[in-house]
Parts: sequence; C-alpha cells; structure tokens
Amino acid sequence: MLKDGIFGVTTDQIKLKRTVEMYQWEEESHTETEDEVGGGQTETTTYSYHTKWSDTPIDSSSFYEQKGHRNPTTWKYQSETFVQDKITLGDLMLTDVFVNQLNTWKSQAINKEELLIKEKKPSNVQDVALDGS
Repeated sequence: MLKDGIFGVTTDQIKLKRTVEMYQWEEESHTETEDEVGGGQTETTTYSYHTKWSDTPIDSSSFYEQKGHRNPTTWKYQSETFVQDKITLGDLMLTDVFVNQLNTWKSQAINKEELLIKEKKPSNVQDVALDGS
C-alpha cells in the first residue's frame, strides 16, 4: 500500500503521483517594429500579465513590471512520485527499468473531507487530485 504522508492519500496501485501546482503570474511580451520616416526602425515592446496554475516555478524576478506581479520563491509542498517496493506479475518480479516506464496516470478527485492533512490547507492550495497508474 502506497501512502502520501503529507496528505494521507493511500492507494494499492503500483505508483502514486502527487503533482503540486501554484497559482502564479506569467509575463508575456509582444514587440512591434515600425519603420521611421527617413530610415531606421523603432521597436516597441508591450508586456501583459495573467495568472495561471503551474507545476513549475515561474521566476518573476526578471519581469519588466515586478510590482504587483511577484511569485513565491519557495513552495511548501513538492511534487513527488511514490513507487511500490516489490512489484510482481505472477511469479515474475518487475525490474525498475520496466516500472519506470509505467507512466499512464489516471486522476482521481478527492473531497476535502477525505484528506488527512496535518495542518490547515492554505488558501492558495488548490483541491487535491490523486493520480495512480
């Protein structure tokens, strides 16, 4: 039986995958080039910002407009994959090489009441989904 010790999720599957996402700012830039009268060109870059869920940190320290668009630099929870120790198929034990190739995941939504979180869930933590293969 696999168990995610932080969220208390258990499964009898071969693998259990915890994917952590953070609601973050993302910067997009768009550059236009205009020809000037008499020759030469002028480039104008505009920046826009929107928020999205991402499972990788987005570095906001190099944003053109940082004020009001700062992302966390550390994450309290990390994504992690848990794997059963000994996996057999009949009398055969599956090798790590084979098990590592098993990467078809099925999401399973979990109600807040089903979680055994050791501490109160922060407001920026989205509901949890269980992935098992």
